[in-house]
Amino acid sequence: MVPIMMEKTLFQAAMAVVLSLTAIAEVDPAEILIHEGPVFTTPGLELNEEIRFTKEFPVDAATLEKQRFVSLTNKLPLSAEKAIELAKASVETGDSLGETNVIRLELLPFKRAKNGNTLYYLIELNAVGSEVHRVVLMDGTVVKSRLRQLPAK
Repeated sequence: MVPIMMEKTLFQAAMAVVLSLTAIAEVDPAEILIHEGPVFTTPGLELNEEIRFTKEFPVDAATLEKQRFVSLTNKLPLSAEKAIELAKASVETGDSLGETNVIRLELLPFKRAKNGNTLYYLIELNAVGSEVHRVVLMDGTVVKSRLRQLPAK
């Protein structure tokens, strides 16, 4: 038979483990992938080898949490014109030697588990022959893409 004090200590230790595991499970990731582009390939070093990539747009979880719930029936807090202006301003001088033109503008939804949907702009720019993609959130935050190599087929 285990003394009552020892039972209480074992119970407290077990509860501490359960609570710490629960806290770990509830921790939000630092980044949330809001958009992922199509897969594209480039030749590899070996004959008939292709390396596959995708462009992804990660958003800091705290930034995403601050975004208001927005639907297509609401007046948008950020106009398409302002989103384009912000996207163009985010293009580094190394990316563009001259004028930057809009190729594509899309208004897309992102479903958030806690707060419903929000909207964002996906903007594709032509910066003197180079394609540049940006996501612009409704608060004016500009998110640049990053490349992620996909596993070989």
